[in-house]
Amino acid sequence: MENILYLITFLQQPASSDFDPETKHFLSTVQSAIQNSISLQDSIKSFFDTLEITPNNIAEIQIILSSLDNFSIFRSIKKYNYLQKSLSKIHSAEFFIDWFQYFLADTNDEDKCTTLLQSSMIRLKDKNIDFIKILQSTDILIETFQQSDVLRSRCIDQLVEFCFQQGKRREGNHLKLSLFNLCLENLYSVIVDGLRDVENESFRRQFKKKFLEKDLRKQTRISDDVLQKLIDINSQMSRPSLLIYDLIELICQQTEISHND
Repeated sequence: MENILYLITFLQQPASSDFDPETKHFLSTVQSAIQNSISLQDSIKSFFDTLEITPNNIAEIQIILSSLDNFSIFRSIKKYNYLQKSLSKIHSAEFFIDWFQYFLADTNDEDKCTTLLQSSMIRLKDKNIDFIKILQSTDILIETFQQSDVLRSRCIDQLVEFCFQQGKRREGNHLKLSLFNLCLENLYSVIVDGLRDVENESFRRQFKKKFLEKDLRKQTRISDDVLQKLIDINSQMSRPSLLIYDLIELICQQTEISHND
């Protein structure tokens, strides 16, 4: 890894104005020989074929992957294939968030990045990944795509959709929240535990839209208590929750009050 990073630094080195013509020519010749070395290309490819991304080397790998288009010695490395493969090694929320920020922000290909984004979300099926903890970083994940409105919108759609997936799964003798298939009864916990500090306006708008589409007040047995629960939790929080306030407002707007109420 250190050798590859050194090569990148060396190949980026411009000829100093202090160099005499012979030294400049020598530097250029060596850089060109490195760039065109087939054996070096093959060695780097073999190295990457077995290189796993870890929390300890993720920053260095990001530097290398971001340099692929600049140097011909990396032409054998398929960036998106490598990143797709690396997803199978993610087993924690912290690692997922780091991976997301390091690699999805560094792309100019919206279609390939969208595919990678979808694959990363599917990875959340892993039972060891705490989806609630990931939702607590919703604003951070969305801001990964601050340079692309298209990707930011797609990221929001993916996150919101997963929040509204239905279902439960049983592990041992305990019924736990499914990280991937959240039933409507558990949506309240998702909001309170995972999304209460979300500030991104586009995410909140899309969440409200999905909330309204699901028409939770008609589909769940606890629907009559949702408004009161949201009001109670909002009053107990040390700081206001924009999303909870949005949902309280939405429910009030959608509630029909009869003459008997």
